[in-house]
Amino acid sequence: MIGGCALTGNNASLSILPERELSEWEQLYQLALLELDLRRLPQRIFDARIAIVRNLAKLQTRDAVEERAAMVDALNALKDLSRINEHEGNGCAA
Repeated sequence: MIGGCALTGNNASLSILPERELSEWEQLYQLALLELDLRRLPQRIFDARIAIVRNLAKLQTRDAVEERAAMVDALNALKDLSRINEHEGNGCAA
């Protein structure tokens, strides 16, 4: 592990919380944030949003305030990323 990046073979993965294994929603969220191909970005955003919403539904029965807050923050960031991508896709300069 180097500075929050785990290097394995030819793959590098960035982890915000490298001390533990990331959940599915966290992995999909990071994939969306790190996607450079604007054609693939909408699907990455969609996949992350679905995973987050499913996980939020599961957490309604548990006391997981911090995780719920992290997921709400992630959903807001994905909404912003989606807007930026739509803006870029229309040929507009940021």
